[in-house]
Amino acid sequence: MSQHLVLSFIGEDRPGLVERLSDTISRHHGNWLESRMAHLADKFAGILTLSVPLEHQEALINALRNFEKLGLHVTVEAANQSVWKGQLCLCLLLEMTDQVLLKKCLKYCTLLWLT
Repeated sequence: MSQHLVLSFIGEDRPGLVERLSDTISRHHGNWLESRMAHLADKFAGILTLSVPLEHQEALINALRNFEKLGLHVTVEAANQSVWKGQLCLCLLLEMTDQVLLKKCLKYCTLLWLT
């Protein structure tokens, strides 16, 4: 089973920060799902979601805390959404051909993604 995590970060912009974040997530068996990043007022800021197997979650969070040494403040929050539910719903959508069922499933999936 996997856990969704939401990370927010802000700090001095430096070359290679995104690559280091990505490498850290990958080394701990995480999967980078979605992100938004920006350069604002001489700061590098962003938010991202990832999934990580439960058995690697604590080690990943500890590794992300080490980014403070690089001047990047990282906040980690566990998301309430189960990765499995989202994947299952997406698979169902790919197989749907009946428009009425498709609309019902879309409504259900929208609720899943927002909760």
